[in-house]
Amino acid sequence: MYQPFINQFPVICHQQGVEDIIISPGSRSAPLTLAFARYKKFTTRIVVDERSAAFIALGMAQQKRKPVVLICTSGTAVLNYAPAIAEAFFQKIPLLILTADRPPELIGQQDGQTIYQSNVFGRHVKAFYQLPDHYTPESEEPLKSISEALVACMQQGGGPVHVNVPLREPLYEPETPYPENLVNGEVTIEKNLPDFSELTTALQSSSKILIASASLPFKNGLAQQVEQLIQKQKLVWLADITSNLRGAHTQNAYDFLLGQPDEKIKQTLNPEVLITVGDNHVSKNLKLFLKAYKPRKHFHFTLSKTAPDTFQANVHHLHAEVERLLSLLDTSQIKNQEEYFAGWNELNTKATYQLSEYLTAAPFGEFSAVHKLLNEIHPPAQWQLANSMPVRYANYIPTHSLGIFYSNRGTSGIDGSVSTAVGAALATNDPVFLLTGDLSFLYDEHALWNQFVPSNLRIIVINNGGGGIFRLIDGPKDLPERDELFVTPNNRSIREVAHHYGLHYHRAASIYSLNGILTQFYHPTNKAILAELVTDPETDAQVFQQFKKLRAI
Repeated sequence: MYQPFINQFPVICHQQGVEDIIISPGSRSAPLTLAFARYKKFTTRIVVDERSAAFIALGMAQQKRKPVVLICTSGTAVLNYAPAIAEAFFQKIPLLILTADRPPELIGQQDGQTIYQSNVFGRHVKAFYQLPDHYTPESEEPLKSISEALVACMQQGGGPVHVNVPLREPLYEPETPYPENLVNGEVTIEKNLPDFSELTTALQSSSKILIASASLPFKNGLAQQVEQLIQKQKLVWLADITSNLRGAHTQNAYDFLLGQPDEKIKQTLNPEVLITVGDNHVSKNLKLFLKAYKPRKHFHFTLSKTAPDTFQANVHHLHAEVERLLSLLDTSQIKNQEEYFAGWNELNTKATYQLSEYLTAAPFGEFSAVHKLLNEIHPPAQWQLANSMPVRYANYIPTHSLGIFYSNRGTSGIDGSVSTAVGAALATNDPVFLLTGDLSFLYDEHALWNQFVPSNLRIIVINNGGGGIFRLIDGPKDLPERDELFVTPNNRSIREVAHHYGLHYHRAASIYSLNGILTQFYHPTNKAILAELVTDPETDAQVFQQFKKLRAI
């Protein structure tokens, strides 16, 4: 029988600020689909491919920082959510996942579209709620479970929460009334008051304080506050491209600088006190440096229950946001940073000059093209940087004040980059630029299958004939089986894909033709734009290998 409690779910979600629902069609999920679609207070979108649907929801929630609801039917549809849910978990992005399920007596009995859905996402969700299959009219459990799930989505920095909903036939019912005056409290985010005394003492007693910021949501004015603090306190601040904190005074060439083989340089840059904010550092060079030259103290600011010990330096967890760190840095009596600050600045300036000179003179290829794109495309603009090489290239390039940057670095997979960009573009009016490789783009082209692909989306596909990263990194680049087993070139036409999905298409194979494309990106259009940058893979590899040999001083 149709469970009337289902109509409570959209009411609660609306009260808690949910705006967007992504539904993948199915029969068992019909009661959930109808309940949310008939409640005309959401923006509801239908996405057939569940894997793409979940990444689209991730992109939207990434922008709005509030839960997006996902609804799917039972069976393998649920498993297709898994990649995006894992990404959302490690990025702390709020998603409320409602999966329809068979009644318990049908589980494991070879009934159609039936798998073991209870706790199917394991540790990759913040919380799991298994709803019972029977209720009395007076039961408050469904209401309580959805309310608690929404709270869990937003607590401790945010993340995905799974609610599994067993549903019995009949599944298709005439419209039923929604409850009126449903009393449901506001979502309350728990707040702890950490002890900052150890950090304060370290700030006052150290002459070599290093701050490293990784992926953070963009917040208006935050980068300007960081700039002011750096100048006031003479602080060394390393800003990941996805930290959205880069400015004129952050150390933006640090990834290139820390990749230098000169151990004397690294010894001068070695910190006594390390402070980190944000998650999932892009730079492997930074990780290797801090593991080799461990600070005496490491403090990490995060709203999560625990702090990752990324650099194996006995991290001290401070349950607070980056704004709290800025306040502490502003009011602390920090002294004797001038020499350490000057040393970093001198090397950073030289590295910036060397890298800019090299990339400006380099032949046309993926690295020089990314350098030009990041220097030419101006705000308002948002970037979605795909894995493998696009986000690495962007982090190397020491630019600043170029807009907003996001990347799926929670799990660092190539899946879902197009879908995430579609979701992000749906949640903002600014141009959204997806920078991606050809394999990552083709892997997720189903994101363009949907009717609602927004016209503010700009996709830049670097087509180097396969997985170009395997021509660059040590190990696979020298294997005789490299191209067959790792690079995996394909014969798919990017132009035909663009035309198939109704996108404007441009092609560039030189700096000159790339200049022509750049002028098109800001023109208002009635549909999304796809620009294909065709590069020579051997030239790309040579440019990158020569870059790795480049010396900052």
